[in-house]
Amino acid sequence: MKKLLLSLLLIPSLSHAVGNISAVNIESIYVRESRTDIYLKQPTNISCANKQRLTILNGEYPNSDAMLSLAIAAHASGKKITAYVGVCHDGLGKVTAINMTEH
Repeated sequence: MKKLLLSLLLIPSLSHAVGNISAVNIESIYVRESRTDIYLKQPTNISCANKQRLTILNGEYPNSDAMLSLAIAAHASGKKITAYVGVCHDGLGKVTAINMTEH
């Protein structure tokens, strides 16, 4: 019984939203102290609470700065991005990979 209760308590904390995000336009980018939020013009197909925002956690990955640079370049040039989200973080999809597309 304890194992069942423990497993039920852990399920919500996992908060998986694994998946690729189809090409979307960036509305704006907001740089915070510990993360960068990317506001999107279209909702995504991820299962996080907020489907129109992604986040890049500063310094979590060696390429966090490169992902932010790519997002800024895509926004400045009007190009779309695709991304890979591994989990939800504060209701937002946490980006682990990002790509700029032509359309």
